[in-house]
Amino acid sequence: MNVNKGNQSQGGPAASSFGDVANGRPCNPSSSPYISIQRDNLHTFDVTASATGELWLLVGTDSGFEALTALYYQRIDVQLMPLNGPYSGAPVLLTDTNTVQAAALDSVTMVRAPFTVAARNNFSSDQRTRLMLFARNLELMPGENSSVVKVQAEDSQGRVYPLAVEYVGKVPNFDWLTQIVVKLPDELINTGDNLSDARVSVQLRGVMSNRATISIEPNDTNQP
Repeated sequence: MNVNKGNQSQGGPAASSFGDVANGRPCNPSSSPYISIQRDNLHTFDVTASATGELWLLVGTDSGFEALTALYYQRIDVQLMPLNGPYSGAPVLLTDTNTVQAAALDSVTMVRAPFTVAARNNFSSDQRTRLMLFARNLELMPGENSSVVKVQAEDSQGRVYPLAVEYVGKVPNFDWLTQIVVKLPDELINTGDNLSDARVSVQLRGVMSNRATISIEPNDTNQP
């Protein structure tokens, strides 16, 4: 096999480099517990399937550490975005350039991630955070309303939660861009010490978008 994967931290046309496997624990040879970590990546190079619709996926770890490294891949999820054909019109969630981090804002403060699920700084009586997500290829037909749009979030354990959709509409002066306001569910409240990620996706009449990541920070103990 001859693949231009790049080298170590530098990716190539056939493989993207997307982070490291550091687990945040101090190096201690006498006690090295396994830590479950999650990494997301957007590979921006186009790929072409075979005549029978087959693709091969290459996933690996490239390291300059000249000693034993033990890794277990627990789960690999892949989502393909068609460039043409019958599903090329699927909604697309906007992300930061060359990342899978959602281009999302707190709907009240207009602040970027990380977000908390509960916050006193909003206008809602339940004090739950509303996010603005942005998508293209998301057009409502005449007579339709936000009920045809479904949004869900998946946590690091693979659990999926529906997000209440409270508004769908065009961004002023940008007819190609749709904003979606969703309420973050209590199940995503972060009670740990570090940031946690969730992957959100949008469905329009059953057609699924790409998945984009939002970062959730621990809730302030003084918040509800």
